Amino acid sequence: MTAKCTALSTAFPLIAALALGGCWAWGEPVSTFWMKGCVENPEQQLADVDFSTARQVNIAIRHGDFSPMIVKLTQNRPYLLRIRNRDEWAHVFNAPDFFRSVAIAAVAVDNELVEERCFRAIALKPGQTAEIQLLALKDGRFVFEDTRHVVPLVPPRGNGGVIMVEEAI
Repeated sequence: MTAKCTALSTAFPLIAALALGGCWAWGEPVSTFWMKGCVENPEQQLADVDFSTARQVNIAIRHGDFSPMIVKLTQNRPYLLRIRNRDEWAHVFNAPDFFRSVAIAAVAVDNELVEERCFRAIALKPGQTAEIQLLALKDGRFVFEDTRHVVPLVPPRGNGGVIMVEEAI
């Protein structure tokens, strides 16, 4: 195989991933691209959860920055996570490790239900709001960032933040 063919065969998967990531971004509200390892049997985890008592946590994206940049949750408690895009351009809330660590009961973008419960990112058009009912199952530190694509090799745009899930005592 020539050097040119080797370079093309090496670059092709990256180019395809970038193209697919770009196609996803504004077609579907959530991305499952390269997403594995979500909570198994979330229905079982959520069986006795009363979301009417869930604490609401708001995250806004404005001028490419998240506010707040640090979000604190407690393990084994229910939450309504609201992510609002206050910009005039689209954003992607990318937090695959966090979404793998929670049981998701419901997802809506601008009050339209989303069926998928295992995803890595949520795409928000200008002015859109995502609402996620979740149960924080695992303690830890989970980074979130704004990306144009869902491909892990594409660097984030703007500042990100962290979700700290503290151990329940």
